[in-house]
Amino acid sequence: MPYVKPDEVVEQMVQVGVQKSQLPIRDLLTRGFLSGAFLGCSTLCSLS
Repeated sequence: MPYVKPDEVVEQMVQVGVQKSQLPIRDLLTRGFLSGAFLGCSTLCSLS
């Protein structure tokens, strides 16, 4: 696995953040709902 410089990682994170900020509201709400559902299922499975 090649070494990736921290500056490159930060640059990629910024680019992804800009792309996510330009998503339509419907996509943001869908992602938020699904991530909440995933966390809820994970928590339920860890407690049972």
